[in-house]
Amino acid sequence: MTAMNFKKTLAVLFAVAALSSPAFSAVNSPALASLKGFATGDEFGLPETQIQPAVSGWQELVLKVAQNGVFTPGNDQIPANLGLEKIQGSAKGTHHADYINVWGVVDKDTFVALFVTMVSEQWTLNGDTWTIDQWIHIIDMAGTPRRVSKGILIENIDGRVLDMKSEKVEVGDPAVAAHRNGLLDMWKAFKPQPKTK
Repeated sequence: MTAMNFKKTLAVLFAVAALSSPAFSAVNSPALASLKGFATGDEFGLPETQIQPAVSGWQELVLKVAQNGVFTPGNDQIPANLGLEKIQGSAKGTHHADYINVWGVVDKDTFVALFVTMVSEQWTLNGDTWTIDQWIHIIDMAGTPRRVSKGILIENIDGRVLDMKSEKVEVGDPAVAAHRNGLLDMWKAFKPQPKTK
């Protein structure tokens, strides 16, 4: 596993665990029905119904990811997703990586969106090991923050995890909200490269 692929693996594992929690039900999200079947323009177009998001500009952000993100099919263990990435610095050295993904399932050629993750990582190369300071925010389709994780990962140059330490954080903590809002503002301002046909 490459270093850059590892972040998505952790995001998926964390998100799937959150979905299995009784406190979080994507299926019952009031916004889910309105985001079923992105249907105009291309395979992931605009939803037919407007939603009342919990975050200003949320629907536009989700649609930006849907229309411009790279599609990765799901399998029996992880859902499909559409994602954007922003890498600052060379991936071969110390760098910062941000990812936003809309996760869901494909049902009869229709992408059904379930939840969104924002992953933010600071990768620091020390000799032959990486130290990765990682945040994962999980947000439902109405724009309501549901889960957060913060941790430090140590992995070797080949992507094998050597150590992992998590930090106790809560969705409502002021520092967590400030971090999440900073990421939301960054992604709202982000100008993705046009999809190649």
